[in-house]
Amino acid sequence: MNMALMTRLFEAISPDARIVMLGDMNQLSPVQAGAVFFDLCHADILSDFRVFLDVNFRSGGKVGIEKLAKAVNVSDADTVADILKADYPDLVFVDTDEDEGYQTRLESCILEGYKPLWDAASCDQAMAVLDGFRILCPHNSGNSGTLQINHLCEKILRSEGKDGINRPVFKKLLMVRRNDYKRLLFNGDTCVVLEENGISTAWFAPEQLESGQSDSRHFRLSDLPECELGFAVTVHKSQGSEFDTVLILIPEQISPVVTRQLLYTGITRSRKKVIIFGSMPMIRQAVQTSVERRSNLQAVLDGK
Repeated sequence: MNMALMTRLFEAISPDARIVMLGDMNQLSPVQAGAVFFDLCHADILSDFRVFLDVNFRSGGKVGIEKLAKAVNVSDADTVADILKADYPDLVFVDTDEDEGYQTRLESCILEGYKPLWDAASCDQAMAVLDGFRILCPHNSGNSGTLQINHLCEKILRSEGKDGINRPVFKKLLMVRRNDYKRLLFNGDTCVVLEENGISTAWFAPEQLESGQSDSRHFRLSDLPECELGFAVTVHKSQGSEFDTVLILIPEQISPVVTRQLLYTGITRSRKKVIIFGSMPMIRQAVQTSVERRSNLQAVLDGK
């Protein structure tokens, strides 16, 4: 959360309220100014009120994922390289510098990852596997950007699927880009588009009601706010989400966006398996690159 948004939040809270903040200070900083949560975690004046949680429940003790995340987090490039070259059942690394057939392997991973979605016989089955697989990219543009990869996914599934995407907009993943407060749809929400009886319907994850029951949400495709294909999303937009398997694409050229925080955030989106396509030099570069976006809040709180 950036400085401006955090300021509005605290202004709206009663002065005698108790605030509990839960998060991961090692993930990507906000796009806007400030890294408020990071500064709060490092302010000496708040040391008595901090608790660090060490158990990773998301990956469920998957050794490879946890070791890799920890090594990336401390910028240990040598250990990261050793882990990626080792044989862990929950990690797959494809070195695009050494594997001349990596493009074919990438297409196979995409087809295998999204096969459960295309095999789903109903909207309920499709929603059940919605978070089973996702492709994470550092950028929107470029050969490994979301625009190119989403196009590739659509091409692969159209050519390989016997029913699925050959039918108009059937079983297509879309991500909302603009908030729609009337329908309670927000930037980053993902849906599965199905065609039933000639009508294209967008199905979203069930909303938890106060009664404890879940209420499935669906809308006509034409009623949705601005959307984009959601087979591949940026690592920034994946924050707060979790998937059984993530496929992370590292660009071929040096980029200021590809940092330790970005790689760590992508890896920790996975529950069961991480697949990484990229060159080892670029991964080393990312692990050793860190973006510090401080808000000076820490110094103010500590009276420095």
